[in-house]
Amino acid sequence: MSEHRMVADRTQALKWHPDKVPAEQREEATERFAQISEAYEVLSDEEKRAVYDQYGEEGLKGGGPGGPGGATFTHTAGDPFDLFASFFGNMGGGGGGGQRIKVTTSGGDFGGDIDMSEIFSQAFGGGFGMGGMGGGGQQGGARRGGGGFGGQGGSLYMGDPNVIELTPSDFPSQGDKWTYLVEFYAPWCGHCQQLASKYKQVAASLRGNVKVGAVNCDDFGDLCSQYGVKGFPTIKAFIPGQASPKEYKGDRSAKAMSDWALSLIPSSVQKLKSAQDLDQLLKSCSEGRKVTSGLCAVLITDKPTTSPLYKALSTLYSGKIAFAEVQASSQPVIERLGGAPDKLPSLKLVCNGDLQLIEQYQGEMKSGPLLSTFSSYENGRKCASAIRLDPSMDFAKLKPSLLKQIIKDKGIECKGCSEKADFANRIREWLTTGS
Repeated sequence: MSEHRMVADRTQALKWHPDKVPAEQREEATERFAQISEAYEVLSDEEKRAVYDQYGEEGLKGGGPGGPGGATFTHTAGDPFDLFASFFGNMGGGGGGGQRIKVTTSGGDFGGDIDMSEIFSQAFGGGFGMGGMGGGGQQGGARRGGGGFGGQGGSLYMGDPNVIELTPSDFPSQGDKWTYLVEFYAPWCGHCQQLASKYKQVAASLRGNVKVGAVNCDDFGDLCSQYGVKGFPTIKAFIPGQASPKEYKGDRSAKAMSDWALSLIPSSVQKLKSAQDLDQLLKSCSEGRKVTSGLCAVLITDKPTTSPLYKALSTLYSGKIAFAEVQASSQPVIERLGGAPDKLPSLKLVCNGDLQLIEQYQGEMKSGPLLSTFSSYENGRKCASAIRLDPSMDFAKLKPSLLKQIIKDKGIECKGCSEKADFANRIREWLTTGS
């Protein structure tokens, strides 16, 4: 077969993706992409690349010094577009140097010579820098030379309110308490373009439960390499408390991706099945012992499983607020929480483990209102101001921050107070004498 050339720009190259052409052109499109994949196979094989790097085209054909002795490289059949995408998302540094490479292929209807340099140069404009995500190019090598990918792309998610355009400076870290779903993509990638509308649906459905982000690997190649991205699109989940992300391998429907992300949300929600369970929960909130805010949140529900939102909130406020859940049919617990609620789900807020300070949450069971409510308790001031003071209390058990907050809220003058004992004694004196 004579040498084939791709058309002059990226748009024309992508035009020949077999999924994007009419049925009558599919055979021709498949053939064109098969040729690119054959060329790719040489570049992606370390041995073959090493021969080319050292001996050039003649080495590949077996005629150069120390060449492979007349070897012919045979293409192994595969999905041409997958190979094409993986080539541009996984190219190593160096090698090639803009030389012309002809690869002899054999087998089927595609035997013949392919001038790989011509294909890539004409398809993507100008010199082909071979930088790839392995380094050597701009911003981690993701942008290719001449009229390459960088000039075409732009973001696939510009202006979408639910997809966060992530950069190295705001990428989720080990300290993040939200679960993140992140797509690594390239704007020129046909599969990425096809996925974009579904990914936006996923982001909208996960709002308030999971943070959804995207990384443009043309702009941030180093970041994509850091997380082992070898092809586009790649979707990974970053989960609080887990050192390594999980990669999504399932069906690329919006529902399948959403369900997978929701299933990964960690939970700190305690299940209350008895009055003793409730006592243990309240103890964790009393005297600021285990949760810094002094707040216990108890959700009364008739659902058999914990909602993703409640799990996400329990992780977000872990160590600050204690989250629990009880079935509406659990009478011993429900009675102690003030009796059966008028409607379900019902959220009870208990400060300092004191059921006499119980409050009924009146807002909507949605992310925004719940975040606002829990944030108002987060620093501990709200429960500190609600604490019921009695001279017989062992104030030494309270945290210094709580003692200071009580003194501030009650307007108690405490001259010379610097140690925890000073604050505790002054509060007791104030309660006993009234001044």
